[in-house]
Amino acid sequence: MKFIVFKGETIQLNEDENGFYRDTQGTIYAFSSNRDSVDNRDVCGVGWFSLSDGNPLNRACGVHDYAYSSPVYQAYHSRQEADYHLQTLLEQIPTAKGTITPYLFRAVSRFLGGLFWENPETI
Repeated sequence: MKFIVFKGETIQLNEDENGFYRDTQGTIYAFSSNRDSVDNRDVCGVGWFSLSDGNPLNRACGVHDYAYSSPVYQAYHSRQEADYHLQTLLEQIPTAKGTITPYLFRAVSRFLGGLFWENPETI
């Protein structure tokens, strides 16, 4: 199961028996067998520079990780939009709400994210 943000709403995607991620109406968002991601964990950060698996901030970063690894998402959304959604999702998590954390994560994503965004048309 994965989540994405579209027009301000969080959409749950489930993998079907054919290897596609679909929403509840059956719309295909991505093909799940693409395992070319730099970091296949849904956590904040990449590799050594990531939060632990149990960190509550990871819920917001999972959506952001999906945006950075989904060719379908990247075809219709910009990296700037994905980074903005990361900030807004982090602002909703109680431990980050009212702190500098959401802005810091967005700034780091804006600074380093270009290394990981795969669609040059929407970078």
